[in-house]
Amino acid sequence: MSRIGSAAVLESALIALLDSPDETHRREGMNRLAALESSAVRAAMDHEAPRVRQAAARILSERRPHTEVESRALVARAEDEEITVRRAALGALDASRPDAAAVLLRALSDEDPALRSLAASALGRARPRSREVVLALVGGSRDEDAFVRVAAIHALGFAAVESDRAYHAIADASVDPSPAVRSAAVVALLASCRDDPQVRRILERLAGDADDQVGRVAIAALRNAPTSAWREAGRPPIRHP
Repeated sequence: MSRIGSAAVLESALIALLDSPDETHRREGMNRLAALESSAVRAAMDHEAPRVRQAAARILSERRPHTEVESRALVARAEDEEITVRRAALGALDASRPDAAAVLLRALSDEDPALRSLAASALGRARPRSREVVLALVGGSRDEDAFVRVAAIHALGFAAVESDRAYHAIADASVDPSPAVRSAAVVALLASCRDDPQVRRILERLAGDADDQVGRVAIAALRNAPTSAWREAGRPPIRHP
């Protein structure tokens, strides 16, 4: 990035781009900020303008792993007074960190469904998953908002490998009134890699679902569902994200 007179002028010009109401200008500002050192992004996280803080959090969502300083800044911004900043920070958090997991668990009870959905997705990436996280995601699978239920069910897929509660929550989601949630249940059942007759029965039922998309997803899943013969042959299970 070329210098414009002095560092102070350059900083002012960059902030003006990041805080612009024009999406094209903000994108240019993000590209410029992303090219700078971590300290510049960290400083932007504490800027008074919400759009600047949001841009910095979005950059960190694509820059992993985070440093200790970056992680602490994201945890702080995940409880920012501005909802757009909170959303960007939640999407960037590493749920494997105890302080981040605590913030995400609180966000699962937020009044904003977009925040709850982001929190569920982030918690699904936690390794290892604590019992508290699994139980919170089971609760999320019953959320009043279908998008939150979808995120929670997807997150529970791999947890169902070792958790019966996660598995039963996914099975319950297979009869959810939302086609999107039923489709998520199909993917999660396949991710669980359970060689269980009940899994096949659920998939066979969903293959005849009234919603065409759900039916197509279930038919594809049946072709990849784990079987005893498959395991005996030593073939590794197919895991879907």
